[in-house]
Amino acid sequence: MAGAGGAVAVGLGEVDPDTHVYPRSTTIGDYTLTPTAVTASSEGTSTDPAASLASGKTAEIGRFNINNTQTRIGNKISTGHALIGKTVRGILFRIKRTGTLSGTVYARVYNSANTLVATLGSMDVSSIATSSTDYTFNNGASSAVIANGDYICLEYTGADAVNLLEITYNAVVANIVASIYTGSWTDQAEKLYYEAFGDATVNYPATNANDGNTATYHKTNSEANPYEKHTLSASADKEVAAIAIWIPAGINTITTLKISLSPDDATYTLMRAILISALTAGAWNYIRMKRDVQQNRYLKIHSTDTGVLAVTDVQVLAPTESQWNRRQGNKDITTESTEGVDA
Repeated sequence: MAGAGGAVAVGLGEVDPDTHVYPRSTTIGDYTLTPTAVTASSEGTSTDPAASLASGKTAEIGRFNINNTQTRIGNKISTGHALIGKTVRGILFRIKRTGTLSGTVYARVYNSANTLVATLGSMDVSSIATSSTDYTFNNGASSAVIANGDYICLEYTGADAVNLLEITYNAVVANIVASIYTGSWTDQAEKLYYEAFGDATVNYPATNANDGNTATYHKTNSEANPYEKHTLSASADKEVAAIAIWIPAGINTITTLKISLSPDDATYTLMRAILISALTAGAWNYIRMKRDVQQNRYLKIHSTDTGVLAVTDVQVLAPTESQWNRRQGNKDITTESTEGVDA
């Protein structure tokens, strides 16, 4: 049965008042209990090869020229800069073409001994605009681990005093300075306008699964018996009617997702076991529980498979006893009431 937003409502059939099954809800607004904390069996990571590693894109002060005597202009990186030890795969410079040029311009990394380390990318120099424009060089194959004294530069050998390339520079900051190559490198008083891209570790912490943000998610490592443990309250006082769970697309490698409840984090009762393939990724999935009169404090989302468990967000429907009675057509009764007392 389809739920709100195209999600799957798992186990939310019509309610039989004679069964111990909670009323259904496919309205996310009814799921008002957000777990107060979440831990997990592990917190997975991945590598983003196109992450922004460092940037110096402040206001332009002026432009250096690549001409017949200045064939390379770059930024020299020193110890203490954010790029030291990082794998750089691409670089952005702001460039302008003046006059007529032909051939290829390269973005390259040279070390302190002036040895070529990597060519990050290249382009046809004639395609560069005649107004200052940002260009990113990244051929997708080359990379360099940046060390103290490395130069990340633009290189072109077909210019002259009239037909040339102009590269924007701006105010210098610590541990990076522009340098011009004329057979040897000469440091300048500014730095080039730039942004460097490359490998960065992306973390998927357990807290992503209860941050209320469906753009983030937690994932475990690929492991046996992965789990998330959600704390519902400060004490064992919650009857869980249903949960709303959002899973990311293409991340889970487990086959079956299980949901268990516990009052004490020692003994868990399995409430549901659902195939991942029965859930809709990128939407809320509403999963109803059998009514468990036990008061619970912990909700565990887990699997007995070996693989990756990934959850974007979890919300809980935990009606009070009064709400439960009203949904079942029972009348609320107070502790002091004399109704329903037979002599």
